[in-house]
Amino acid sequence: MSGNIDNIFDYFELVGSLPKLERKIINLCYGEGRVTKKQLMREFGEDEKTITKSLKNLIQKKLIYVYKFQNIEFFEPSLTLIKFISHDKFPYGPVIPLVYQFNLLSDEIRTGAFKKAISKIVKPGDVVFDLGCGTGVLSMFAAQQGAFVFAIESDPFVADVAEYLIKNNGFSNRIKIIQGDSRDIKISEKADVIICEMLDTALIAELQVPVMNDALDKWVKPNTKVIPLLTETSAELVYTDYKFYDLEFNLIHFEEYGSRKSSNTLSDSYIYHICNFKEKNDLLVSFTFDLQANKDGITNGLRIKTKTYLDKDIVVPGTPWLNPPLILPFDEIKVNKGDRLSIKLSYGLGSGFSSIRYDVKKEDG
Repeated sequence: MSGNIDNIFDYFELVGSLPKLERKIINLCYGEGRVTKKQLMREFGEDEKTITKSLKNLIQKKLIYVYKFQNIEFFEPSLTLIKFISHDKFPYGPVIPLVYQFNLLSDEIRTGAFKKAISKIVKPGDVVFDLGCGTGVLSMFAAQQGAFVFAIESDPFVADVAEYLIKNNGFSNRIKIIQGDSRDIKISEKADVIICEMLDTALIAELQVPVMNDALDKWVKPNTKVIPLLTETSAELVYTDYKFYDLEFNLIHFEEYGSRKSSNTLSDSYIYHICNFKEKNDLLVSFTFDLQANKDGITNGLRIKTKTYLDKDIVVPGTPWLNPPLILPFDEIKVNKGDRLSIKLSYGLGSGFSSIRYDVKKEDG
């Protein structure tokens, strides 16, 4: 049967006719979205010659195609076949794709602060774990201090690019790339320092807390240091214009990436959550607090801000690519100076924006 298919039944007939290894490769390719030869060798325990032969056959059948990036070959499913299958690409939670990594590196406040903290905390001979290493920049900062680094990255595409970049920068002898979710990985070593930059505003969307909770059980000893140390998350009342072209879109949004900013702030910031990464943290959080209007006006949004302490002295406020302010919209409430609003707010740490529940009410009297 040729690689031309018209429906889901043709697809399953075609895949079902493949040799076992080719079926396994095509299923993994569809499941992950893209794979590398090294990834396939690790996954299936086959040598390079065997994997290469199977890939060649799949390419000839037009089930997958190949392209190169920085001398690394990547194999993706044929675009004409993607519609016949659905998949959960990353069942373990959000990841940062390669296309955003350059933006992260370009945020000088973010990246410079991490370099400063790593230079201060990491010592020659330290064993460092970099959880969610991305392109490996923080691992390389630690290697520059004379550390040996286990650099763990769940996205196989990003992990292979990180391996290339680490080799290209001359740190292969000090950094070991491990592709996978850190919660599934077992390493007998204990860490002198754990670096985990899976941060996001209020720790809602990324996996900082679930991953660090797991790391505390596996890799921490009494004197282990962690970077970052903790986060402080606060809330304040704002007014935001949600109208676009005479239409209203009162949507949750970040005040960054070129978005419109709130035009008025109507209360002081109130710190409602402190998360210390040297301790285990509950994943489900619920808060009730009051915010007092400090001027007359109209409020229709709750601005959530997260400040990161890389250690007790190196503090990073929200930046374009590290915890930008998050706006939670609500119906307009007219306030006078001194009025108090009651806030109920809950979400899951690492559970995504769909877990957010909130209510804002003006208190009587």
